[in-house]
Amino acid sequence: MSYGHNYTPSIAPEVILDIQKLPPCSSQTQCPQCRQFITTEIVTSIGNVACLVCITMSILGCVAGCCLIPFCIDNFKDVTHRCPKCRSPIITIKKL
Repeated sequence: MSYGHNYTPSIAPEVILDIQKLPPCSSQTQCPQCRQFITTEIVTSIGNVACLVCITMSILGCVAGCCLIPFCIDNFKDVTHRCPKCRSPIITIKKL
């Protein structure tokens, strides 16, 4: 059934005001420092999980450099949300 118009529902990105609920990807929120509504920048850093996976792989015999793979994969790293306007860190999501 056609009514003669094209209706496309717009999907607006959700603004997450509770920074404890931010996912490990860039999200829209309000910066607690400058109070601007922003889309966060993501910075990854090596954390406990990458180190533990590296040590575990070394113990299991991956000593030919394969044990260093977790340091190259973002899924094993901690994620820090940062404000692109004032550059202040908002929250760090630790994998462990």
